Order: sequence, then structure tokens, then C-alpha cells
Amino acid sequence: MKKAIVQSVLVVLLVCGAASSVLADTHYAAQNGQTPSGTFTDWNSAASNIQDAVGQAANNDTVLIGAGHYTTTNGSVYGTSTNVVMISIAALTLSSSNGNPASVSIDGGGNKRGILLHSAGSATIPVVINGITISNCFISGANGGGIESDKTSGTQLVQNCVICDNITTWGGGGVDNTGGS
Repeated sequence: MKKAIVQSVLVVLLVCGAASSVLADTHYAAQNGQTPSGTFTDWNSAASNIQDAVGQAANNDTVLIGAGHYTTTNGSVYGTSTNVVMISIAALTLSSSNGNPASVSIDGGGNKRGILLHSAGSATIPVVINGITISNCFISGANGGGIESDKTSGTQLVQNCVICDNITTWGGGGVDNTGGS
């Protein structure tokens, strides 16, 4: 009898574990001449810019970025600021595919912010930015030329990144955190 109960509990745990791992997706951005399509869930259909892949992501998803120099012609606008990438969900991992910041650069072209983290946060699952160079970004009348976080709560983790040559007319040319922790 005990053996049957233990096996039943084990099966339920395995099924629940499999279901929870299915909930998070990975989306891709690349500059390999691919034809972007769908929700960008593999390298063959990857978005050609980072914002499109981020726009398809939900909480707890990952966006992997292939080697390249990422700029944008229109950008993601919030208020009066134009950003190369805007993350407006609570929990996301944004990472170069190989973890090497020399392989992926976000370039604001001297007139856009690099990354804006804008959302109510999650206290337990952070927004993670990993292995990216963020440079040549500019924002006027706002904080955070390279990265700005105005998340109202939660945690942001910037790791293994190079943040250089970014300017703002307010505070935090490289990074500014007016929100969470």
C-alpha cells in the first residue's frame, strides 16, 4: 500500500515538474538573414531586432540574442523617451546567446536610450540582463542613458555586461534605478 502511494506522489510530482518547465518559452533575435516569423521561438524564425522578440515574451521567458550590432530605426517609445529595447513585463531574462558581451551590442545611435525596464516587478523572479554591451545611447530630460529602471518593485540583475559611452541630461548616464532594487 505505501509503495503505491509513493509511486502516485512521484508521478504527480513529475507531471507537475514537466508542466511548470513548459510554461516558460525562449524567444530569439538574430541578424543572420533569417525570415522572422511567428513568435520567434527558434533561430530560423528569429526576430531581426531585440524589441520584437521581447514583445512576444511573457513573464519568466528568456530572450536569447545572437551575435550582432543591434540598433533600431523607430524604437520603443514610452512617454517622451525612445528606447532600443523596452521591457514591460515583471520577469524576463535577456541574454546574449553565448554570454559574451563582445558578441552582442545595443547601440542607441546617439539619440535613443539602450534599455528601459518599465513595469511592476516581481519580488522573487528578477529581470536579468546578461552578456550585452550597451553603448552610444542618449536620453534627454530623463534618467538612465544606457539602462533605466523605473520598475515600482522587484529586482533587476545586470551581469557580465559592458555599459559605456552613454549620456543623459539628468542622472545615471550608464545606469539609473529609480524603481526597485
